[in-house]
Amino acid sequence: RMAELALLVKLLPEEIRRRVDKKEYAEVLVLARQHRELFKKGWIDPAFLMDIAAAYQHIGIFGEAQKLYLYLIETVPVDKKEQYYLPMIEACLNNGNYGLVDEYAAQYSYNYPHGTYSDQILFRRLQALVAYESFTEALNLVPTPLPRHNGICSIAAALFYQKDNYRKSSELYELLSESDYSFSESDLIMYGESLFQTGHYDQAENVYLQIDGNSPFFNQSLYRLSEIERRKGDEENSLRFLGKIVDTGNKDLWQRYALEELQYAETTAYIKSISPAIQMTPVIETAENRD
Repeated sequence: RMAELALLVKLLPEEIRRRVDKKEYAEVLVLARQHRELFKKGWIDPAFLMDIAAAYQHIGIFGEAQKLYLYLIETVPVDKKEQYYLPMIEACLNNGNYGLVDEYAAQYSYNYPHGTYSDQILFRRLQALVAYESFTEALNLVPTPLPRHNGICSIAAALFYQKDNYRKSSELYELLSESDYSFSESDLIMYGESLFQTGHYDQAENVYLQIDGNSPFFNQSLYRLSEIERRKGDEENSLRFLGKIVDTGNKDLWQRYALEELQYAETTAYIKSISPAIQMTPVIETAENRD
């Protein structure tokens, strides 16, 4: 019996590896579950299963990876469980199982309040809640002070923006601008809007100028630049930005606003041009006027 067990311990990893190489992933899970006790007793290195789960992740079989990581959490000794939470939560996130991400992240937070992977797991949890559009719940999870994690900081900045807390949002984006964080198009427009709404027009201008013509927020940035120029008293530049919006051909709300303002400016300019002539036109006196 012991000889057979020793042979199984030796051959099982080889058989699992062979099936992985043949991409027989379902069979691999069956073998792992059939011999659960061998992994539970530590007779086969759990790191071997980690490699299999990582292979699942690599080829996009996130559901199977998730099951295998969960299997590892359920079977390995308590002092070795922590390391499997992050890859399992990532598998759940990649598989679109946002509810499970929140559930397992909450479980990790409870079991490991000062865990090694706390920041990484919180980041994935916030991502899942945002995907669910649970913005209030996500914002309630944002810690104070914020950890030094650009992902958490960027989500927090976006959440504060969603709640119209432009001051806090602009502060967080400012922190990100001082790091190696790479701003997305949506980051830039939220950063610019947060600065604009808090009256930091010069800083907002610098941000809006970073938004290029391929961005879906290009017209919005041009409209804000037009408003900033008007605040400076430069009506000519303000109208130039409005004209650029029309020239983009992007028919959105901002183009409609630009057209309306250009029409208003044109009408105003016409009235001003003819007003001296109106004032100089003699009034013909009639009996009715005299009365």
